[in-house]
Amino acid sequence: MTNTYHHVPPGRAPGGQTLRGGSVGGKNPLQKILAGAPVAFALVVIFLVPLGGALKYGVALAGAALLAVGARLLQKRTAAVSAATHLVLRANSDEPRRGEELHVTLSVSDPSAAERQRLEVGLTCIERWDYRNQSRSSSSVGSARTQSRRVTSSDTVFEEWVPAERSSVGESITFRIPPDAPFSHEGDCLSFSWMLSAREHVERGIDNVLDHPIWVRP
Repeated sequence: MTNTYHHVPPGRAPGGQTLRGGSVGGKNPLQKILAGAPVAFALVVIFLVPLGGALKYGVALAGAALLAVGARLLQKRTAAVSAATHLVLRANSDEPRRGEELHVTLSVSDPSAAERQRLEVGLTCIERWDYRNQSRSSSSVGSARTQSRRVTSSDTVFEEWVPAERSSVGESITFRIPPDAPFSHEGDCLSFSWMLSAREHVERGIDNVLDHPIWVRP
């Protein structure tokens, strides 16, 4: 069975928070911009364009629909481009303990590619936490109502990047997981996810990224 959650290693079950909110790091920044473009266009037309009521809403809906289709196609294209299939990332352990050294090997199948620039390998830990967001809305009769919804926020709590060489035989890089760092956890309201990544910076293009999730034990 294919693991559909980007940040959870094979053999580890996603927690309640992941099942509600999806995978960590599943979209690159360009994909996020494209996903929000249809809504942004519709809002601009509705509030800023001086058109009649019916025509305004028609233009907003038609434009948003076209942008949604285009964004979907571009998202598929950028996802395919940014998938670094020419990089191979291996770790001596996919379940290291806190305080241990993690030995990583990076291999590049086409090290002579001229269009690709700086290459680096990183180890990161992402924290996610849930909280209640309350907002007030007014009805047509003047009464106010308070609405509450569950929101998930995230932040990088550990990050280390090391420059890497282009080698077809493989380069060895060593990371040390801090002994006081969070360990991997998939909870209902709080989660910690660890990831090994190889990142290739492409000039005037989309970075190629290869992610390898790991599970850090206490």
